[in-house]
Amino acid sequence: MLRLASARASLRLNGLGAFQGTATCPSFLKRASLSTRGQYFAPVEVKDGVAIIRIDGPGKMNTIDDNFRQEIDALWTDKVANDASVKAAVIISAKPDNFIAGADIKFIDSVEDFASLKDVCLKGHATFQKIRKANKPLVAAIHGPALGGGLEVALYCDYRIVTSSPKTVLGLPEVKLGLLPGFGGTQNLHPIVGLQAALDMTLTGKNIRPDKAKKMGLADVVVDPAALETVAVETARALAEGSLKGKRKGKGLLQKVLEDTSMGRSIVYGQTEKMVAKNTGGHYPAPTAILDTIKYGFTHSKPQALEYEATRFAELAATSVSAALRGIFTGTTALKQSKYGKPANPVETVAVVGAGLMGAGIAQVTAEKGYRVLLKDKDLAGVSRGEKYISDNLKGKMKKKRMTKYAYDTTTSRVVGLTDESANWGKQFGKADMVIEAVFEDLSLKHKVIQQLEEHLPPHAVFASNTSAIPIARIAEASQRPENVIGMHYFSPVPQMPLLEIIPHKGTSKEAAAAAFEVGKKQGKTVIFVKDVPGFYVNRCLGPYLVETGALMEGALVASLGIGCLAWLLSPRLKI
Repeated sequence: MLRLASARASLRLNGLGAFQGTATCPSFLKRASLSTRGQYFAPVEVKDGVAIIRIDGPGKMNTIDDNFRQEIDALWTDKVANDASVKAAVIISAKPDNFIAGADIKFIDSVEDFASLKDVCLKGHATFQKIRKANKPLVAAIHGPALGGGLEVALYCDYRIVTSSPKTVLGLPEVKLGLLPGFGGTQNLHPIVGLQAALDMTLTGKNIRPDKAKKMGLADVVVDPAALETVAVETARALAEGSLKGKRKGKGLLQKVLEDTSMGRSIVYGQTEKMVAKNTGGHYPAPTAILDTIKYGFTHSKPQALEYEATRFAELAATSVSAALRGIFTGTTALKQSKYGKPANPVETVAVVGAGLMGAGIAQVTAEKGYRVLLKDKDLAGVSRGEKYISDNLKGKMKKKRMTKYAYDTTTSRVVGLTDESANWGKQFGKADMVIEAVFEDLSLKHKVIQQLEEHLPPHAVFASNTSAIPIARIAEASQRPENVIGMHYFSPVPQMPLLEIIPHKGTSKEAAAAAFEVGKKQGKTVIFVKDVPGFYVNRCLGPYLVETGALMEGALVASLGIGCLAWLLSPRLKI
């Protein structure tokens, strides 16, 4: 069953890579000036008849705009199509950890005439249709994210080779911004992975890992990152020579009936329409537009379907819903930048005090990102429960093929369990750059913890409390170094919940704030800085929210509220 993306997943847009905020003006108004070294591509290299096209955009991440399209159009014509010695090509990134992260969201925001968006989409279709007609095989060599327009470029290729790296993900997350794939994705995906899988990918915007991509036919081969270019060149040459044929994943009988017959597709469409209606309540136009556009392609020619896709993309971009979702994404992207800069003392070792549900979760997400973790509880039983929680979560990831056995072993090896009875716990804490306290919500207990630990901590160590309610200034009263004390409020379960509130008190140093931000950001959290006020941010909003809900339920709106809020992920009626 599909779980449709919506605004209630807005905080998770922090991880969305399909649109990158880097442009400052409408890129379709510019023209790419090609030279030996273009703006988006390194010089083409030819190896034994295979042209290697290296993407190397001006930003940290490779992104797509109309300059990209113009440059690859001219590059293909000059260096591939018109060169008789070139028999095939490989498109690969020159950057270490990303293929193409997607399109530029600021490009969309900056276009006043949304009809121009349709024109840009149509030009993109035309460029890659021309590349397809050149009869020179094109292989996509993917390491790192291939999202949104990045995956759509790969879908135009004859063969897709992906690396086994955990950094490699494929997806079409446009629905999370109230849009649809506008670069051919609605028409080019389902012939490769099947109708039902294509609907699942486009309607949820989920990321696909390498192993699953291979299993579903989205990737043809999974290789080690070190072998990517070599395998890609050999594959391109074999395709050109005819010794290798691109194969599409076979379909079972039931899949053939449901996807290759008009009656079967009607069943799939009907079920999907019901699901879309149930999950969106009619408030999100993008899922319906995606379904309609995919359906359109089955009854019209490819050029007609691509034009329809471009039209619907431009229409969606003009909606208030998409504007709001793009605003959320822009805001969460801005949160990745800290006004405090980099910490003078880089954090390498993080101590977590309290191995309960919160402490163990914090220890897990910290160890997963490469930090050495000291997990301390009062006794062995407490530490063992925490270590088991971490182990079980990571084994679950392995079962879902989101983590390798090697990654599991290295992550768990970073966690060192300690108790009050451990002979060397003080010496171990002497190497900690940060302590995150996750003990019970008792001020006197937190004072006791901070006083006990400060005898062993180095002077630069930051003391962060995971309190959800106690003022950070009150906690800092027990410290000999109150400038090092800060709040880091995580939400449960920590490995799944993206938000992290960082709460400096009035005396917190910029150094402590910078260190807290760096750790939270590396943990993959959406970090917000919050004033040291009652309830901080989330709980400060939650109180009035529940009070107003109660008042509404006592009044004339109880019936409509009772029906509507049942569809909410965290219904206030159910909370009460």
